[in-house]
Amino acid sequence: MALRLGSHTVHAAPVARAAPAAQAVQGNVGTFRALKECIEIAVQNGEICLKLPYVGDVCVDIPDFIPNGTVAEACVELGFPACAKLTVRALGQTVVNQEFGIC
Repeated sequence: MALRLGSHTVHAAPVARAAPAAQAVQGNVGTFRALKECIEIAVQNGEICLKLPYVGDVCVDIPDFIPNGTVAEACVELGFPACAKLTVRALGQTVVNQEFGIC
């Protein structure tokens, strides 16, 4: 399944998807929009794999205490200038919080 994040696409095999959200971020230079979208995706072979904007195909390891088949929530937030932030929650805990690209 492909999810649109602005003009970018995130590819995954999700169980379900949530509505995208946009938030304004204030900084010294001005305001920019960060797009965020979350999907539910099953853990397979101790990892989840996604295609992230700016980066391409990415697989991240999930801790051993999360069994295969567990549905995790993967949230991708796009930022300026070419940043993809990935947060993965499973069994009520944040298990991955990683940045890719230029954040």
